[in-house]
Amino acid sequence: MDEEYVIILSIIGLRGLPTCIARAGPRKYKVIANFKETKHETKEVSSSSSTCLEFAEDLAWTTDRNTYHTLRSKKVPIRITVFERDVKVGALVLDLRETFPLPDQTNPEDFFESKSKWSRLLGSKKDPTLSDPPSLQWLLTLKIHPKEDSTTEKSTLSIPSNNVKIALNEKGGFFEMGSNPIQVFHLKIEIYYASNLHLAVNKELLFGEEEERLFYFSYDIFGETITTKPFTDLKDPLFDVEEAVIKVHSSFPDIVQFFTHGSPFCVCVCSKKFVLAKIYFSLVEFLGLTVENLTQKKILESSQVFSFDNSEDASLGISISLVNMGNTDAACENTNLANTNGAVSENINLRNTDDRASENTHLSDDGFFQVRESNVYNTSQIQNPMSTQPNSSNDVEVSYSLSIDLKAIEFDSLPGRNIRLRYKYTPLIKDTEVDSYDFWVEPHTRKFVPYGGCKFAFKVEPSICLKILKNNNIVVKVLDVNKNLQVIGESVIELFNLFHGESMSNKSKKIEITSPVVNLCKRKIGSLSSSVSLLVDSNDGDNANKHTPLETEKDEGIREWNRKQLYLLEEQYRLQWEKHESERSSSIQAKLRQFNHFQKTLQDSLKNQRTLSNTLEEKDKTIQELRSRLTLESSKFSKRHKETNKQNEDLSQEVQRLLKKIKEFEKERGILKDSLAKKDRRIKLLEKDLQREKEDNSRLCVELKKRDAEISEYTDKVSELNTQLRIAKSQIAGHQIAVDKHKELDTIPVKRVRCNECISTEKETSSSSDNINKEIQRLSRAKEIILKTGEYSEDSFLMREIIKKIESLHESK
Repeated sequence: MDEEYVIILSIIGLRGLPTCIARAGPRKYKVIANFKETKHETKEVSSSSSTCLEFAEDLAWTTDRNTYHTLRSKKVPIRITVFERDVKVGALVLDLRETFPLPDQTNPEDFFESKSKWSRLLGSKKDPTLSDPPSLQWLLTLKIHPKEDSTTEKSTLSIPSNNVKIALNEKGGFFEMGSNPIQVFHLKIEIYYASNLHLAVNKELLFGEEEERLFYFSYDIFGETITTKPFTDLKDPLFDVEEAVIKVHSSFPDIVQFFTHGSPFCVCVCSKKFVLAKIYFSLVEFLGLTVENLTQKKILESSQVFSFDNSEDASLGISISLVNMGNTDAACENTNLANTNGAVSENINLRNTDDRASENTHLSDDGFFQVRESNVYNTSQIQNPMSTQPNSSNDVEVSYSLSIDLKAIEFDSLPGRNIRLRYKYTPLIKDTEVDSYDFWVEPHTRKFVPYGGCKFAFKVEPSICLKILKNNNIVVKVLDVNKNLQVIGESVIELFNLFHGESMSNKSKKIEITSPVVNLCKRKIGSLSSSVSLLVDSNDGDNANKHTPLETEKDEGIREWNRKQLYLLEEQYRLQWEKHESERSSSIQAKLRQFNHFQKTLQDSLKNQRTLSNTLEEKDKTIQELRSRLTLESSKFSKRHKETNKQNEDLSQEVQRLLKKIKEFEKERGILKDSLAKKDRRIKLLEKDLQREKEDNSRLCVELKKRDAEISEYTDKVSELNTQLRIAKSQIAGHQIAVDKHKELDTIPVKRVRCNECISTEKETSSSSDNINKEIQRLSRAKEIILKTGEYSEDSFLMREIIKKIESLHESK
């Protein structure tokens, strides 16, 4: 079953878009996404004044499983760009590791609300009037479309077993389950997705593994523990997707009963020492496993993303499938190869009974290849060995079954990585190839055991069978799935060389052979062990023993022709043997010459060895002299070494003393730093006080100016009043005599009134003098305060103005 992977990018909405009132007409936005040199874009969405938009549009890319995982491991990005008409608003870069597998049964609205994300657009500017920056709401999902074969196989129910047990069949690599294992099943388990595993893990278990953290997935099936390749990051685990294929021989009720009454399937997240987290689920519910589903469907498959009990954000994606490969023996028995009329049929019904290849072949409605005789051989090219006897149409037809079973493939060398191989047959029929399933290759092993075989059944005459075997060979190709099914090697099985010496009418034969595996350059890279058998139907063999007179004469002619051919072959073999003996004698003489030459070279080498021994003795003497010199120099060197050690000790002591002084200086420096910091604080406080006093002085100067203006006004008024008093006094003195004369009696009250007025004026002048005194005292106090600040001296302009005002006030008294 092939799988089609669809990567879906859902563009949900935009927000934080800047408002533009001055622009006429609605604004139009669109989103363009580039992935793997393929560009998709959404429809334009218009907006007049709203800062949020809803797209609700999906962009999809289709690929296969291997390409998807290679792109995901290489971190190939999806580049998203948002345009307003032709102006770029911002961009966003996504990774395939952020994809969520799309579940089969879920509410779309809940799924999109829980899994979608808001991401800020790169290169965009935020509008200060809005609370949110320009952002895009998106969701990246993965949908898998299976491509199932149109054929369905009918299977018979077996008797249910009360006690279902499993045993490993070491010969075929199958697990046997139940008492009647007539069906073949393949159970495939794959962990394809994981995210935020650190949220489901007890962090206390990770404290002891700080040096090198390696994690892996583990699960038990049929008593065997299967572990995946390790990875290092729990938050964003990057691991190779591995598929475990378990082969089972069982029946429909037995396998359903085993999974129903068995323990739940458990997948563990493990480290080197501990099991960090577990997930439990039932395989029966996961696959919908029932006897009816197994009989009706060839494949039961399901994939689901599980969340852990202690954290809903931690998720693990698991895909499991149970493939019904059918009953191989029943398929062979149901093959209709007989011809009721006794003549050669126009069509040859050929069925491929390879358990693993049944899914990838193109079958007809009856489950057979419909291939004409002309595709296998041409009857006009087949001639009778006895040219004297004519071709007879009464030749006996025999049913043959040719089967090839691969035992092992052993490679001489493999690349240092995990590779995945697939082997393919090129059978006798034109335009037909039979694929097998994949098998894994580990770098530390070189021998692998593929399972399954290929069978070809046909009913023809023995002579035509030999012609078929002579003109057609079986080619087994080994393909690398990781490199787009590239052929890395092939092995050719020559059928005619295996079966030409036997009688093709009544004997069955099975041969174990080993054929070389060669690459495209015809260089051997390994070997293929296989079993090839040619089976003859026994019923046809009994009918073949009843010969007619014409057939007996024909058989005697064939035997005579065979004897002649054997005599000719013997003559050819004798001539070849004589030729071989002559070549062998010439090669022996050449080797004797080489041996004599080697003897001479050995004598020369002995002479050279003697000269070398003499030179070695002389070199030994020189070596002894050099050793004596070395001993003397070593003694001198030891003395010098001791002296240098003493000097080093003295220097180390001095260094320690200097280090102690440095520590003391550092302590003093710290104390001085603290004192400087305190002084800096005091200076800052004093500066603040000075600033305040300056502000107060500025205020006082303003008030003094106002008071000086008032004092000048008051002095002017006082001078005016004094002049008026003098004038009044002179007038009073001039008129007083006449008044006294004429009105002596009336003058008495008038005088009293005048006296009262004089007393009031005197009081007013005394109060003004008191105010002047108070102002003088205030100015003198301000003078003292200004002098105390130290900012002004007695010769400054402000102080001179204050002194002048004080003196003027004294004069005004």
